[in-house]
Formats: sequence, C-alpha cells, structure tokens
Amino acid sequence: MRHWLAFGFIAFCALFPLLVLAAYVASPGWTWPELVPGRFDTHAVEYLLSQYPVITRHMLSSVAYSLATVVVTFCLSIFPAHHFARHDFAGKTFLEGLLLAPALVPSMTFSMGVHVMFIRTGWQIPLWAWCWRCRFSAILSCCARWWRAIRPWGRSMNSAPQTLARLGSCGL
Repeated sequence: MRHWLAFGFIAFCALFPLLVLAAYVASPGWTWPELVPGRFDTHAVEYLLSQYPVITRHMLSSVAYSLATVVVTFCLSIFPAHHFARHDFAGKTFLEGLLLAPALVPSMTFSMGVHVMFIRTGWQIPLWAWCWRCRFSAILSCCARWWRAIRPWGRSMNSAPQTLARLGSCGL
C-alpha cells in the first residue's frame, strides 16, 4: 500500500504541472490572484493546430540535432575514456582532477559560501569540526543551535535584532 501512495504522489507531482500548462494554454490572461482561470478560449490551440506542420518540422530538427550531438560526443569520448581507464600515463592524476572539476567545484563553492555566511553572521564552526570525521555532526549541531536562536522570530519580528545580537555573541 505504501508503494502505491509513493507512486501516486510521484505521478501527481509529474502530471500536475502539465495540467496547469494545459489550463494556461486554454485561458488567456490567467493572472496571479485567480486560483482558477476566469475564462477559457481555444484561440491558442487553434493556432497550434494551424501551424502543426511548421511546429513538427522544427521539433523534429531539434530532436535530430540533439541526437547528432549525442552520437558525436559518444564517438569523441569513448576511445579516450577507454585509454584513460585501461592505461597508466604521465599526468593521469592531473587529468582526473581536471575531469572531476565540474562535479566538485559547485559543491565546494557552495560549502565555502555557507562558511563565509556563517562567519559574517558572527558565528563560526569550530576548527576541530572541519576534520573529515567530525564535520557533519558539528554542522548539524551548529545549525540546530542557529535554529533555536532564530525560532522566536516567527512569534515576534520585534525581537529579531535582540535575537541576532544574542546569536552573534553566543560563540558559535
């Protein structure tokens, strides 16, 4: 039963945007405060149907360009990848780092940005927490302390400056 609920939730999350898109196509001028469109019109659908051959030609050319790009990329990278995986050569470690950079740089940049944000708000994760084994639990404990410090903001925005001052002086 639980799997059916999960499948239903995923199907809803996948199909609901398509339903909203279909409603948006059928209702010109659907603006923000209206939860349900006020009027429906088939002018957009009629236009799409009248331009069907042109739209089909452009969609098929786009798919063809995409498939050609995939084939060329595969052909250009399969032989170097085979050589890279099966042989040892000078500079292999450097090349590994260079090839892994697109995967590593965004997460490292995010981590450094969060650390700078923590420092600017007046609290820092202790130096011992940056060792590999302790880092995750230390970040969780600091975030929990930060959450406990800012939670009163939901009750009264007037206490926000005092909470920030307390957060900066608590030695996090």
